[in-house]
Amino acid sequence: MVVRTMNGKGFGMLGVLLVIIVLVIVSGVGVYVYRVQRTSKSAVNSVPPTNPTQAAKSSTNAVSATVTPVSVYAGWKTATLQYEKIAFKYPASWKLVNTSYAIGSEQDLYAEPGIDTVSLTTPNGEELSLQTGVTGTGAPTLTQLASMPISVFGDNYFLSTFTANGSAANTASILACVSLNPSEMVAIQSKNIVLGAGAINSQTPKNRFCFMPQPTKGVGVNETAAALQGDKNFVTAKLVLESMKYL
Repeated sequence: MVVRTMNGKGFGMLGVLLVIIVLVIVSGVGVYVYRVQRTSKSAVNSVPPTNPTQAAKSSTNAVSATVTPVSVYAGWKTATLQYEKIAFKYPASWKLVNTSYAIGSEQDLYAEPGIDTVSLTTPNGEELSLQTGVTGTGAPTLTQLASMPISVFGDNYFLSTFTANGSAANTASILACVSLNPSEMVAIQSKNIVLGAGAINSQTPKNRFCFMPQPTKGVGVNETAAALQGDKNFVTAKLVLESMKYL
């Protein structure tokens, strides 16, 4: 029987073969791991980055789209003073009466082209009077009781409450008028109305806007200025005055 033994050369070739096999396995595993990591990274990078500004803007737009502000003048009517060219809004439930007249008429000898006289009456009889081209006071001595700021035509004025009995101690508030002065009746000067050729006085035409809470009851009404300012019709009349604008 012949026994063959492996010499040094045979062991050397086997070692080389084993090394090659190990390298192939290690290389294959390395390539596999590299491809998996690269695929995962690509998947992450494919998701677009979130822009904080855009995200905040989108969120704001979403909120804004769901909130619809309601105007305090929703459902109101619109009218215009013929001669002074003032547009204004008023509640649909208020009655408008227009008794304006042009220059040359029997009633008007002073203002050109005419005088606006419009009354807005509430369902319970209170009245907001809009007069333009007024050339005289046409009212008794007034005593101021209270005043609050009001914005008319984009300017700052006062909505002042007056009594006609000459004493601030009396609580009979008979009217609240827009005034240049918080402590006395100073009407706003007319913009589109001037003195006519036949005017017998030199007073500049003025605009008088007054709210009369109880016009049919006169001076004897027992109502304080604070009570008047809390009257819902007074608050609404203030909104009417603040809606006025020149055309």
